[in-house]
Parts: sequence; C-alpha cells; structure tokens
Amino acid sequence: MKKHAIVSAVLFFASALWWGCGSSSSTGASPPASEPVAHVSASPVVSLDIPSPCERIGGDLHISISATDDEGVTMVYATLNNWVIAFWTKPPYETYIPLVGLPDDGSYWLEVVALDADGNMGSDKAEIRLNHNEPFTPNLLVVDYEADPFDLGGSPGAVFRINTDTGRVCTLASSNLFSDPVGIAIAPNGDILVSDETADLNGQLPGTGAIFRVDPDIKNKIDPFLTGTDFRAPMGINEAAGTIYLVDSDANPEGMAVQAPGAIFAINAVSEVVSTLVSDSRFVNPMTELLTSATEMWIVDSDADPTFNLSKGSVFKFDPTTGSLVVAAAFTFFLNPFGLVYDGAGGLILTDTGDFDNGARGQLFRIDISAPGPLYPVSQFRSGIPFAMPTGIVRTSSGIYFIADQKAGVDGNGAILEVDPNSTEEAKIRYTSDRFARPCNLVESWK
Repeated sequence: MKKHAIVSAVLFFASALWWGCGSSSSTGASPPASEPVAHVSASPVVSLDIPSPCERIGGDLHISISATDDEGVTMVYATLNNWVIAFWTKPPYETYIPLVGLPDDGSYWLEVVALDADGNMGSDKAEIRLNHNEPFTPNLLVVDYEADPFDLGGSPGAVFRINTDTGRVCTLASSNLFSDPVGIAIAPNGDILVSDETADLNGQLPGTGAIFRVDPDIKNKIDPFLTGTDFRAPMGINEAAGTIYLVDSDANPEGMAVQAPGAIFAINAVSEVVSTLVSDSRFVNPMTELLTSATEMWIVDSDADPTFNLSKGSVFKFDPTTGSLVVAAAFTFFLNPFGLVYDGAGGLILTDTGDFDNGARGQLFRIDISAPGPLYPVSQFRSGIPFAMPTGIVRTSSGIYFIADQKAGVDGNGAILEVDPNSTEEAKIRYTSDRFARPCNLVESWK
C-alpha cells in the first residue's frame, strides 16, 4: 500500500514538472519566427553507487546517487523491479532501503532516474541479489565479447560470474570501453584482468587493444590498465608469480619482415613495465599461452603450420630461461586450435573451434607431454554434440573441465560446457543464460 502511494506521488510530481515546461503563451500560439530558438538542455547525468551486483545484500541496502544537470536536478527517484522505493527533491540523494520481506529467490534490478526542469530524464541501473544463503564459491568468471546485458548497444562485451553450485549468472561488468574482450585472468590483488583485442583508448582507429582491470567488489568498476605501444591485437592473458603474460596475435615488436607474426609479452604486475618475451617468424596467429613450469611455456597458434604437415594450427614449446622455441604439436585434424589447460597427469587439453559454419564441430584434443619430444603425440579427447565452437577452457580445483563454447547454447548463442575426465560421458551443456552471446574465455575464482 505504501509503495502505491509513493508511485502516485512521484507520477503526480513528475506530471507537474512536465506541464510546467510547456509554452508560456496563454493562447498556445507559436512564437514569431524572429524569436530565438529555445535552448535545449541535456539530460541529467546519473550514477548509482552500490555494492557489486554479485554481492549478497543483507537486511538494508545503502544507495548513494550522483545526479548533475546543466539546468539543475528537480527530482531523483529509485525503483526496484519497476516499483518506486524512494525519491528526493534535493541532495544528498542517498538512503538505506529496508529489504526485509522481499523474496530471496532471484536477482533484482535497481534503477535510479533524475529529472531536470525541462523534463529531461537520465538514469542508471544495477543488478542486486537479496539475502541468498547458498555458498558462493567456487565461481567461474566468464568473458563474453558480444554480450550486452545493460542494453548499451553495439554489443560491447561483458564479464559474468557463475556460481558453479547453483548455476546463478550475474553481470560483473559491461561498458562501451570494451570492444572485443576475449581474455580473462585474475591479478595478484584479486582484480579481474580483461584483454580486449580491438579496444581503442588512444584514438588510434582501428583500436590496437588494451588490458582492463575490473574490481569484483564494486558495481561495474572498469579501469583501463595498460595499452602497450607494441600491442596490436591482445588475445589470451594469464598471471603467474606476479607476472602477467599477454598473447598478441598481430604484434611485431621486433620489426620482422614477416607481416605481424604475433608475440608474447611479459608485464610486471606492480611496475606495469612491458617486455617482449618471444616473437617468431613461425607464428601466424598466436591465441593463448600456458606456463606449466619456469622452463615450459606452451603457445597455441590457430594458423601456424611450421612442419608443413597440412595441419591448421600448432602448439609451440618455449623456454623463457633460454629463449628456445620448438614445435610441440601439429596434428592433421587440427582446424583452429585455441585454448589450453594442463590436465594434472602429464597432458595438455587443447580446444579446437573447428569450422562449425561449414559443418565441422569443434572438439578437444590431448597432447601427451610426458612422452619423448620435441613433437608430442596428439589424440582426440572429447568430440561430437554438444560441441559447436569451443574456445576457452579451465580445469577447476575439483578436476572438472569447463569450456566456453560460442555457439553451443539456445538459438546459436554461447554456453558453458562441462567435461568430467573420470566419466565415460561426453561433454554436456552445464550453464546457459539469455545474457550470453559469445562467451570466449573463463577462469576459476574463489572470491
């Protein structure tokens, strides 16, 4: 009953404001042509400050709103799932909202709207979760390069968090700062690192890519972290022992005659100093890397064929201590190798996106790195339905594999697949969401 009263009051007040912005002429006649054109003011700029959209909220929710306008803000109101829950006619625009009694069986959308004297509106919104008692660990963090959960337009991409126990999906970040976010890792301080293939932070159209930091504890907090002068198309990203490793599929830091062979960069997580770890003329499109020891880094290239055995793509083995780079795997059935993870038993599990649009589903291969090298034996690991276009892969602390597949979901959208290596079952679709578009990479997180 109280909510209805507030809604009525807000609508009445808003109506009075809009009626007050009409013509001052009592006859309603148009002004003479010689009169100057009326000034058109901009819409209010609104920002909502709340905890992270994936954080569980207790009995009260504190919200703080920033609202500015060139003509002055006349009213601000807040809605929860379209119900008006608070409004203000002057700053400060903040309050504690009692949430006791609301069902805790799903997510809620909190939206704030500001009006100015000319009737213009500005808004901001965020997703919140109320009083959920289920454990929220472990999680999968998923980067999707076409998702648009906030309806920003242009498919900017997003970062999602998935509770692997309940399957709940929530949006951590999405912004027009993104362009093609494709890689994801966790920084030493717990921030999320997102590599974006074509982000344009320096006005260098076309964009040469960037790394962003996403704070998992603050609503949609995205900060540019790094735009290296040698970046051209950042792809896979990982962190180990305070060093961030970034794979760039088009970089040419050594100025080789070969057209943009690609490179792997090492970035000090504290000083942010970027150095070239390796760039080689045998590279064509390096996608990702995996460091299994101080002397073993495995680099996946989706198009390289250095052994000329008609494979499409290869895996290289690189020793960061000596600079040695050798071909480790090249297989006739490779089409587009992409992601890589260690299986804990002397092998690497490799995703291959296949050529789904032409009838060739992607699949998983196993590279036996316990066998004598330098070329290691390759075998099929999992294939067939539901694989469509698998890209990123992670092996969780429980030994289960989760795979980001860009087209395995409903209506050709992406999904997260699950493979249990201890089961004879093939892969199965584990997590889907109407927010997914093209999930590309994922990582396990316990936060």
